[in-house]
Amino acid sequence: HRDVKLENIFVSHLDPVEVKLGDFGSATLLEDMDHTPDKTITKSCTTTERYTPPEVTQAMHASLPYNSFKLDAFSLGVVVYILVCNTFPDISKQECSQAHPNFQALSDATKDFIKSLLCFNPEERMDILEAERHAFVKVSSRTSCISPTVSTPPFVDCELQGLLAVQEFIKDLQLQRGVSCWVVENRECMLMYKWRCETIVKTFEGTQAKLEDLPGEKWASLRTATVSAMEGAQDVLRLVDGVISDSTHADGTCFEYIFGTMSGVLQEVVDALCEMVSHVLTSLQHPNDTSCTELGLKFLLLVGEQLGRERAFVAGHIDKLQQVSVQLRFLKIQGARRMLVGSKSLRNQYDIVSTSHSILPSLSPHYGTLLNDQEIAELEEAEDHVIEGKKGGTEWWSLITGLIN
Repeated sequence: HRDVKLENIFVSHLDPVEVKLGDFGSATLLEDMDHTPDKTITKSCTTTERYTPPEVTQAMHASLPYNSFKLDAFSLGVVVYILVCNTFPDISKQECSQAHPNFQALSDATKDFIKSLLCFNPEERMDILEAERHAFVKVSSRTSCISPTVSTPPFVDCELQGLLAVQEFIKDLQLQRGVSCWVVENRECMLMYKWRCETIVKTFEGTQAKLEDLPGEKWASLRTATVSAMEGAQDVLRLVDGVISDSTHADGTCFEYIFGTMSGVLQEVVDALCEMVSHVLTSLQHPNDTSCTELGLKFLLLVGEQLGRERAFVAGHIDKLQQVSVQLRFLKIQGARRMLVGSKSLRNQYDIVSTSHSILPSLSPHYGTLLNDQEIAELEEAEDHVIEGKKGGTEWWSLITGLIN
């Protein structure tokens, strides 16, 4: 395949779960499936940098061949690491990825599976056939990959599932806001808009199902906030559908209605979720840890919403970003983001705090490296290209959505 990564893995069915590997544009057809060394080597490198093992990078610099089967195995290790640790592995050195606290909390079988795939020596690295026979694969469908020493108290598990469902609803609402602002300005995202309209309804129904059995006034307030948000979203969708059916481009009033209505209902849900975070953490009765964790989670919700507003604003002005009035308003939004997550632009070297000293990295002891310098630099570069009219918005949209997630 030679480009195994999260973006190329698709969940095509949920019950039962069905997962497919896509995007074979970088794949190569090899005659031998038994991994005979002289027949499994290829010379062109097509994989994404953060999923690439060291020997492939070295081989490309020296114009030497490499084993593409072992490349896929390493990339799979990166994928599994991200899914169970919620962060990218540090592949600068062999042991760096194993030092992360989330990795230490994994079961022995999970840790061995990942270490065997992320082994720097391709000769010692586990291949895909060996991975299929590993204990992790055999037991992961029946048991948790998390160590039994890391457990959730049973009485709070339903509440945590409720919180996670609301957070998923918030993410879908943020995407709906962005794509709604985009589609009335530029029809290039029509298919995405239609898909998001179907998805938001399913997410809302799933969220309500998770919340309906949770007792108490606070949970009732959260249910009310989600219902109100969905009603506001449906009002927006009716307006957007009308604009699309008339085959007209919306004026500024239309954007302000979409942006304002969706941002207003999202703020209500985010505020309600923040209150529930405090309630659930207090019930865990860990007074020494609760305050820092609570502030960290609330801050992440607000950072995600600020990035979501930036995504919606730019999407809604994708063909008007050269206008001075639009740029002045965007600079305010962009400045808020740079204060929260930092900037790698040389132009902002002394105007904005750097990535390593901005607010977000202060959460790293609890959450690992949330955003690295390269991710922020890539976003800013794509952002500049969109504003200067050099490229369309698809690349920028993907980058900022990745940061929000």
